[in-house]
Amino acid sequence: MMNSTIYKTLFTLYLLSLLTINSVVAQNKKEADLTRATAEFKSLRYVSAIKELSPILKTDTANVKAQEMIAYSYKMIKNYEEAMYWYEKLTKQLPVKPEWFLYYAEALANNQQYEHSEALYRKYYSLIPTDKRAAAFSTSNLDGLNKNSGNWKVGFTNLNSQGSDYSPIFYNDGLLFTSNRAGKRFSRRIFQWDNTPFSNLYTIPTLKEIKVIDPDSLMSIAGSKNNKNYRFNDDDTAPTSNDTKTIGNYNTSLERDTMALLLEKGLNISLLKGALNSKFHDGSAAIFPDGSIIFTRNNYYKGTARSSKDGVNKLKMYTVSGNDLGRITEFPYNSDEYSTGHPTLNVDGTILIFASDKPGGYGGSDLYYCVRSGNGQWTRP
Repeated sequence: MMNSTIYKTLFTLYLLSLLTINSVVAQNKKEADLTRATAEFKSLRYVSAIKELSPILKTDTANVKAQEMIAYSYKMIKNYEEAMYWYEKLTKQLPVKPEWFLYYAEALANNQQYEHSEALYRKYYSLIPTDKRAAAFSTSNLDGLNKNSGNWKVGFTNLNSQGSDYSPIFYNDGLLFTSNRAGKRFSRRIFQWDNTPFSNLYTIPTLKEIKVIDPDSLMSIAGSKNNKNYRFNDDDTAPTSNDTKTIGNYNTSLERDTMALLLEKGLNISLLKGALNSKFHDGSAAIFPDGSIIFTRNNYYKGTARSSKDGVNKLKMYTVSGNDLGRITEFPYNSDEYSTGHPTLNVDGTILIFASDKPGGYGGSDLYYCVRSGNGQWTRP
């Protein structure tokens, strides 16, 4: 009888120890998973962070830290539908962070839910009345958005791809613009923020080549069974990483960029010649009267990439000049610790306006200007 009791006691202790060990292992795995996700998030690899955070939130739905990171990650890759979903959850938490209302409002505005967005901007302003941006947003006139809509016609042009195409400026008889469209050659480099190619500056020689088209009908024709010229991969199956031109990674929005393949037919789109385009982001430029170009690039100069104290490679502005655009000089008010970029110039090239998140602004990124003096130097912004 005594032996039976001892065996039962030992067996119970054994089971309890197993449960304890399993619980500790499970807890350690949760902590390891969250640590790995946090590392991806802090490294600005938002697509990878989302991949790590999604399974965590399936099993730990109340994990506010994970919710905050996945919401911000979706915001930064411009998936505003998912950002709205997670920020709605976060704004119901206690205690609540004021910026959650701001980011939720931004996501709603990007989805054209303006009235709901305005209400959340007001909520953010009530929490942070010193933020001048919030004051402007909370008093915005929604009807004013359509005030002059009849004076303009907006169309989808044949310059577009399934990537990001933006910042067009007149250049000689044509156009200069920024794009991260998939190139014709394989690339080993990828922007891990959203798993897309790095941006470059492209030119088109004449404006008459630019046409307004209907993208929906174009893609419908491309995807029809009768059209064998434009397949999304070789066997019409679901896309995989083998179908990409970026080795080892892919973003499905750029998978075999069918739109660009169709639209580029008959267009003379080419990379801007000279020393400007690098292996990192190059884009958003303005042109001086003498043909020199001031442009935005990652903090990469003379073959060296530099980062801020917290390990982030910021944006800087550079000027490329010379008959062959072969000489690059750095803007004197750049910094490793904050970004400067997206320049624009007045007609004679003596006033420069640009964006920066440098300290001392209203918050986030602000617009600054400086003037070119008689000796060619820029005044302090």
